[in-house]
Amino acid sequence: MCLFRIIIPVFFLLCGLSAHAAGGHWATDDATVVSPGQCELELWDQRRDSETSETVLSPVCNFGGPGDIEWTLALNHLRAGGDDALEAGLGAKHLVREIGGYDYGIGIAGGVGFSDERDRMETAEVYVPFTLPFFDQRMHLHLNAGWEYDRRRANRHDATWAVAMDMELWGRATLIGEVFGSDSGETAVQGGWRYAFARWDATLDMSWLRQTGDDSDVWTTIALNIGFGS
Repeated sequence: MCLFRIIIPVFFLLCGLSAHAAGGHWATDDATVVSPGQCELELWDQRRDSETSETVLSPVCNFGGPGDIEWTLALNHLRAGGDDALEAGLGAKHLVREIGGYDYGIGIAGGVGFSDERDRMETAEVYVPFTLPFFDQRMHLHLNAGWEYDRRRANRHDATWAVAMDMELWGRATLIGEVFGSDSGETAVQGGWRYAFARWDATLDMSWLRQTGDDSDVWTTIALNIGFGS
């Protein structure tokens, strides 16, 4: 039984390599990077049922220096139908223009993914994240456009896209929604909320993901993001 035919393909299409919209498991990336000298530790668990799940540990760091690049390492454990698999991904993001006031931000990002089953690189992607703030940055529109190569799927090349909105509700709570997919026709929607714990520089997310046109594939995710550094 092939694990990657059980896990919904669209999830890996955009989520397998990089840090994502407003951090963690969200598929749409934003045009921000971790501050120089800072790191984040992202941990999330996503489940469809008791036998189908993905658990990810992902440190994200900006070491400063030339280019001001944010680096992401993702370690994934996947389970489906009693089978287990491990994946690792390495990604990088650089801002071409930083968000300021009501001005937009834009970046360039990419990454590669590896599988322990074949001991080789399986995926690669490159994309452009764009973010436009509203209402004194209490609301953001995020747009992504890019390209992905997936060796697991007959060496297929796909154009990828993603759109997300986040809105501060009250206090430290934020509502987030997104839709994302590829030119092969695969599309998924995800929505949920985030709560920020300012005292510990941490956030807690809860979200639900569904592949459009398929009511049976509903994924529930809980995620924790912790910041640290100088």
